[in-house]
Amino acid sequence: MMQTARDLVYWQDPKASAFALAAGLACFFIVGVLGWSVLGLACVVNAGHMALRLVYYNTVGKRPEPPAEWISEAEVQKHAASLTKHANAVARNMFALVHGADAALTAQWIAALGFVAFLARIFGTTGLLFLLFVAAFSVPRAYELKRGEADAAIAWLHAKALEVHCKAAELCKGALAKVPTIPAASDLAKSDQTEKKKL
Repeated sequence: MMQTARDLVYWQDPKASAFALAAGLACFFIVGVLGWSVLGLACVVNAGHMALRLVYYNTVGKRPEPPAEWISEAEVQKHAASLTKHANAVARNMFALVHGADAALTAQWIAALGFVAFLARIFGTTGLLFLLFVAAFSVPRAYELKRGEADAAIAWLHAKALEVHCKAAELCKGALAKVPTIPAASDLAKSDQTEKKKL
């Protein structure tokens, strides 16, 4: 699936990429201009697809035989270790984000989510998704054509982002160092007992 998506956005098969781009633009036109809901469009497309298949397989088409099993236990076990590894990595990162284990990483996510919210406020959800869709079909191809200039620009942006990241990390550490710590209940109890003994 990932390879198919990569082939589409890199225009390996111009006809398939053009069809995917046209279909996507048609969907955005129906949703963004004509005012259809995404759910309504999905229902109409699926209903039309099933209607065409119903007519085809009950007239001229030959209905294929379904396989005995769609996925085997061996195939599931083959990918179980990889899926478990990725699921644990995602869970660890989510735990770190939710509990602020890495201040710099959490600050990056806060900034990224705020930026996406800002873009969605300006363009709306449909407009933002439209821009991302068009960028997916244009940016990779433009990168292929202008690889040298693009790599130089990316390296410059990466250096600037790293510089900002280091400054933000220092600011976060400095701000966290100034926050007073709240003593644990056990420490308060020990302190209270020590004061009573003194009296």
